[in-house]
Amino acid sequence: MDAVCTKNIIIEDLNGEIRMSNKIKNARKTMSEAFEKDPDFRYAYQSNIAMYIWDRKREGFTFNKDQCNEVADGLIKMIFEN
Repeated sequence: MDAVCTKNIIIEDLNGEIRMSNKIKNARKTMSEAFEKDPDFRYAYQSNIAMYIWDRKREGFTFNKDQCNEVADGLIKMIFEN
C-alpha cells in the first residue's frame, strides 16, 4: 500500500512503515491529557457527540453505510474543524 501524504499528516518512513506525524500525535496527546485532567471537559465532548448522533437519528437516519459516513464526517467537523 502506498503511503498517502497530506501536508505531512501521514508519513511513510524508510522501512515502509506508515505512521502519523508528530504534529498529529502531539495534538491527540494534548486532547487525551486534557480529558484526563478534566473529566467534565471530556464529558462535554461526549455529550456533544451523543447529541449529534441523537439528532441525526431523530431526523430519520437509519444509519446505513452512507449515513454512518455522513455522521462520522459531521463529528470530525464538529470536533476538529470548528
